[in-house]
Amino acid sequence: LKDVEDKVDEFGEFLQIALGSATEVEYLILLCKDIQLLSPQIYEDLQIETTQIKKMLASFIKKLRSEN
Repeated sequence: LKDVEDKVDEFGEFLQIALGSATEVEYLILLCKDIQLLSPQIYEDLQIETTQIKKMLASFIKKLRSEN
């Protein structure tokens, strides 16, 4: 049982890192838009996708913590 709890904790840490990485991506696509490497439409599409991914990760992390 302890081994399973350790794996769950480790997976939670992985998800937290993934959430941080998604936040970095969010910043980088904003930067690319600001220096005109992305069109406003492509930026908006990427922003929507990134926001959805961050919401999914946050929800998964919350559920994992509530069950642990």
